[in-house]
Amino acid sequence: MKNNPFQQKWRDAQTEVRAQQHFKNEQRIAALLHYLHEELKRARQKNIGLEKARDRRDRLANTALIAVTLAIFVLGVGAALLWYETHNQTAAADKAAAQQLRLMQRQLDEMKQSNRPWIGVNKVNFKVTTDEHGKPVVNAAIEMINAGKTPAKIISTRSSLQFLKKFKNPPDYGAPSAPAPSGFSSVVVPNGIFSDYVATMPGIVNDAGLSAMKNQEVGLYYFGEVAYADIAALAGQHVLHYCYVYFTPSLIANCPGYNEAN
Repeated sequence: MKNNPFQQKWRDAQTEVRAQQHFKNEQRIAALLHYLHEELKRARQKNIGLEKARDRRDRLANTALIAVTLAIFVLGVGAALLWYETHNQTAAADKAAAQQLRLMQRQLDEMKQSNRPWIGVNKVNFKVTTDEHGKPVVNAAIEMINAGKTPAKIISTRSSLQFLKKFKNPPDYGAPSAPAPSGFSSVVVPNGIFSDYVATMPGIVNDAGLSAMKNQEVGLYYFGEVAYADIAALAGQHVLHYCYVYFTPSLIANCPGYNEAN
């Protein structure tokens, strides 16, 4: 069958159209592949950027953590140093305050000691006499003085005169303290004098006793006690103890102890 020229042209046209469509499709596919390739490349670049960002973020976080840790350490060291310095300053202040308090207390005590009565021994005297029967009698007298700056109120006194081979401290008076005797001025002004007197009983001392004292085999011990207070502050009491031993008129000595005052 012989081909119709018109149909042939139609078929050629159809073939041409299909070829053009196929070419366009290939272009579209190529364009799509190119687009997908570019998108994939951008995605990869973006992913790389994210990884870099994460790395940078991690580095910053680590740096911040190190900085915070260092700051905490520095603050801790500073706080410790501040506490140590404050503690030392407080301890130094407490020590200085304690020293100042002790100094003030010492000054106050010294002031009290310098502005109070002080009863002390001014002189002591022993004298051997005889009684009406010609027997020896030893008389002992002591003179005391208020060497302080305020008057003293005498509260009580006692004294004793005893033959002893050895002095015992504290001594045995054999009698309790006695109040200041009636008629005796119980107030002793500064630089004021008051006395005590005692004598051996008749017949107690004989020639043998005097010889024993001369040889220091025994001694005649004269000891006493005076209790007194500051007339301006009667709450505080002071005591004077005194003791002397007689062997001969030229040998009178302090006892080995008991001579004390507060």
